[in-house]
Amino acid sequence: MALDLTAITAKVRDHVEDALAAGGQVILDRSQELVPLEGRPDTLGGVTLAESGRVNRIGSDYLPVVSVTYDGPYAIYQHEGMEFHHPTGGSAKFLERAMVEQATEATDAIGDEIRKALGT
Repeated sequence: MALDLTAITAKVRDHVEDALAAGGQVILDRSQELVPLEGRPDTLGGVTLAESGRVNRIGSDYLPVVSVTYDGPYAIYQHEGMEFHHPTGGSAKFLERAMVEQATEATDAIGDEIRKALGT
């Protein structure tokens, strides 16, 4: 049985960004459970911190890259502010915690997407 490695490589290349985005979504979903909750929309941008979370496709065909970000005007302060109290829920390091907690699930999601692309 001969394998057509060129075809396999092409399929992986065509789907790797989608696979990375699936892994990013796993991390985003968990971080949404940990993000500090607010009683009102942010007055600077009209968007709550949770609503500003997204998976971004920022790479190129040559080097696919996906990031998970929160773009609210005070996201970095809430993420890094270990001294802040969150009486309505959530915590500091919400994205970092999600990344650590969901590492296995995120890589599994990436692998699942690649396997689907290969038809295995």
